[in-house]
Amino acid sequence: MDLPLLPARMFAAGEEPSGERVNSYHKVKTTNHILTALEEDEKEFMRRSPFGKLIATAEKPAFSDSFGHYCITRLLKVTKRHEIWILFAGRPIQISLREFAIVTSLPCGKLPKKSKNKKRNPVREKPYWPDLFGNLKACSVDLATKMLKKKTIADKTSRLKYACLAITRAVLCPTNHISKIILEHAELIRDFDEFLAYPWARVGFELPISSIKTKDEVALAQSTVDVKESEGKEEELDMDVRSEPQEISGNASDSAILNGCEKANAKQSSTQDHPKLGLSPSHARELDEEAHASVFSIFPIPDSLSFEGVDFSWSDDEDDPSVNNMVRLIDEGFRFQKDMFKGEKDISVLANKVEDIGNRVDGLRQDFSGLTEAIRSTLGTKLQAMSQKMISSIMSFLDKPLSDVANGQGGTTTAISNAFQCLPDDQERADTNAAARK
Repeated sequence: MDLPLLPARMFAAGEEPSGERVNSYHKVKTTNHILTALEEDEKEFMRRSPFGKLIATAEKPAFSDSFGHYCITRLLKVTKRHEIWILFAGRPIQISLREFAIVTSLPCGKLPKKSKNKKRNPVREKPYWPDLFGNLKACSVDLATKMLKKKTIADKTSRLKYACLAITRAVLCPTNHISKIILEHAELIRDFDEFLAYPWARVGFELPISSIKTKDEVALAQSTVDVKESEGKEEELDMDVRSEPQEISGNASDSAILNGCEKANAKQSSTQDHPKLGLSPSHARELDEEAHASVFSIFPIPDSLSFEGVDFSWSDDEDDPSVNNMVRLIDEGFRFQKDMFKGEKDISVLANKVEDIGNRVDGLRQDFSGLTEAIRSTLGTKLQAMSQKMISSIMSFLDKPLSDVANGQGGTTTAISNAFQCLPDDQERADTNAAARK
């Protein structure tokens, strides 16, 4: 039987790297800090806003970063720029804008085009940042949250705008551990209704997908993996794998999964009545390896949501025959098996490649070190020669009789001039100092 055309695995089965550390820029506590800084009516507004479902994920079991790494090391190699497929329990699972919109319920229309020829009204186009943040040149999410908590900002609309800007930056678009309000977002929120209707699903989805797409086998084989991801993206990975607990079959039951919950944080506040729980990645691994889970390859749209007329496509996406064939097989109810997806590289090849890159880097460092020493040696020789010439000129001047000096004879002016001409000018001294520092 000929195997159907299917995408290859990023790593061969059983050769996936485990990873020792995952850098996650989003923290669930950030969402909680933003909410606790708001009044009750403001919290209600945020929960009823387009960001409501995104905020609600902070109240669910904590997502495991190690399980996220586990998933992306089981990527299938597809050419589509805004879509990834992972292999779990022998079945391919699609993760695209469609799934992200289902998880977050955020608007997912097309991004508005920026017109370069649009005439600007100097009055209307006055920067909105000063209206929000005064003389602050930049505002971190932590600072915005503190101002909300201390009620430094009293106006209701402004407080809600602060909260929305903090959510879009720290929860939807985190790129580092110290998030700062994005200037473009602040300008967009001038019109609050326009801000809330903005296609935030595309913005929040494109960030983690583009980050994942830049990772090749070598990058994912490193002990530390850095992936920029929004809160909705984390929930999407988790949802696809445990989408329907009642459909999990075999040795793993609902109670087994629930009993496998682990504390997300070892240190819990003594005032908490119910400690926060997170799903154990070990049970997910067992389900994957033993293929004892029935999962959705393409997640169905819940009855509570309607995406009629919504276009999930991207203008720069590419066609991939292997993905098209896989989608067709899914629609036909084809039973996939793990061995149908072949890995092109094993971990030993990657280890050799990483070692080779490390050796090249060490070689470049040695070459650079030698070049630095050569430059320093050359500059030192030049400075020494200039110093000797200057000293000789001064000594020649000092050997003249005093009568010649008094009468201005013996080339006194010339000797002094020659002595100071030996000194490097300001630019030459600056270049010399800069080279020496390097």
